[in-house]
Amino acid sequence: MKQKARLDFLLNELYKSKSEDQMSDIYAITDKMPDDINRSDAKVLAERLYNLDLIKLSHTKSSLRATLTSIGIEYCEEDSFTEVGKPVINHNYNLTISNSPNSNIVNQSKSININSKIENITYLIDEISNTINQDSKVTDERKENIDECTKEIKLNLEKNNIPKFGIKSLLNLLSDIASVSSLVLSLSEYV
Repeated sequence: MKQKARLDFLLNELYKSKSEDQMSDIYAITDKMPDDINRSDAKVLAERLYNLDLIKLSHTKSSLRATLTSIGIEYCEEDSFTEVGKPVINHNYNLTISNSPNSNIVNQSKSININSKIENITYLIDEISNTINQDSKVTDERKENIDECTKEIKLNLEKNNIPKFGIKSLLNLLSDIASVSSLVLSLSEYV
């Protein structure tokens, strides 16, 4: 990831938390970046944004916290480092997961979406459906209710929406079925 893209990523994450009355942890934000970035590089990025009056910084020995200034908010809404004139807040970053749940590969695209969550949820829903259909202890009526709920969730996932209420409903339906307990636990991470 180029430095300009890193700056935009950092600004975008700070913009998302601008309404909170607390400063955001710069190191936690840079840990989300698709490429490894050490703390000294994270500090350099933050100081550059500070020198441009886009953020306020707070340093301690173990942390580096920041919040957007009003100039920073305006900048995010009107401009970016990577594409002049295109707002930072319109940039999405696509993280494609490959071979491992922790292996991130950045797609070389400028308009990118996070698809890994939807893919993981879809996989879990399919596994739950298969396991429930093979479980003789689950009544047909309950299987039907679970099937309806999974279909509704999948329709939303196809539209790139994560239906948290639908997933919570499914988790409630599955809460006492032992055969899917590990899958339910994994799925609960997405609500």
